[in-house]
Amino acid sequence: MRGHGAGEQRRGWTLSDGKDLFRQRGCVGCIVREGYGKEPEDLLSVAQQIKQIEQEKKDNFKQADDLMKQADKAESNEEANRLNDRAIALKVTNSKLELRIGQLDRSTKSLLQDMKKVAPILRTYASS
Repeated sequence: MRGHGAGEQRRGWTLSDGKDLFRQRGCVGCIVREGYGKEPEDLLSVAQQIKQIEQEKKDNFKQADDLMKQADKAESNEEANRLNDRAIALKVTNSKLELRIGQLDRSTKSLLQDMKKVAPILRTYASS
């Protein structure tokens, strides 16, 4: 083994021990082999998208709440209706964002399943 844990070669390690070491040392992000290495980047991208969408939803909820309060204080029904319509539109947008988060969650699960593949380098050490 090279890299972060070069001095940590031990006989009798199980395949699970090797996988754990990969995760602990961050090797999953460094090993680039065909079929390996892309998932961590994709997972990071999905996590960033989810974080961004969650922030957008939070901002939308706050803005919708502010609009509803403004509608309650509006001087005319027309103004109140306009503000309420904007608040409702933000809530509809949040419902769509929630669907997108669901899609991204499914992508995350799929990527995590792909990462359960064991790189050929681990198989070598598991059989040593």
